[in-house]
Amino acid sequence: MNMTNSVSTAESGTLRCRLIPALDLLDGRAVRLLRGDFSRVTDYGDPAHWVARWWDAGARELHVVDLAGARDGQCSILPLLSQWASRGWVLQLGGGLRSREAVSDALDAGVSRAVLGTAAVREPDFLADCLVQFGASSIVGGLDLREGKPQVAGWSGDALLDTVDLLELWRNAGLQWVLSTAISRDGTLEGPDLEQYRRLRLALPGVSLIASGGVRHQADLDVLGAIGVNAAVAGRALLDGLFNLDQLWR
Repeated sequence: MNMTNSVSTAESGTLRCRLIPALDLLDGRAVRLLRGDFSRVTDYGDPAHWVARWWDAGARELHVVDLAGARDGQCSILPLLSQWASRGWVLQLGGGLRSREAVSDALDAGVSRAVLGTAAVREPDFLADCLVQFGASSIVGGLDLREGKPQVAGWSGDALLDTVDLLELWRNAGLQWVLSTAISRDGTLEGPDLEQYRRLRLALPGVSLIASGGVRHQADLDVLGAIGVNAAVAGRALLDGLFNLDQLWR
């Protein structure tokens, strides 16, 4: 499995969009929120169950969101992530990483890629500083969009910068990874917002683009690959058993 930011192609000549399983953690549980609403929580139980299941199926990358960290601004799950990293997982973490110290602590705990959302949107210079300090391979720009507008603080408010201006600042800073969530599709199983990713692909040539929100099945991955998306994260579709795991990561 390709775990770098290089482009891989399928036999058809289109980009192969790989699937990264996603776990949203809250109070020690694996959960899903509908469109980011903390009042609409579905509990999927012990995250260790899912981590073991996906590892056995061949997954080696894991996208983790600390929901309390995203809401409150302080990551609290690093001891757990350190355990998973020691077992061989390539971890991508979002939620509560709003200072260079927090990013450093996450990387020291074994996280491979730190997703900077609120802090990077509010302060693009913060993202630029992290790229210099930690390297572009370790930093992901988290772009969560509602009706085309960047959201911050656990999707509870609009950012001051619009998407075009923000992406220009990020691109000029040398960002190599962008994870973009279509908030209206998150947890809905309605399919990804393809227009959002088409626009981002045009705006971010050469940047590894990760889609999030609405992914349901292999056909969604095929379409995302056809428009140039490198990877997609999926939570609910995997938790609800909509993917056949036998060949997904083999």
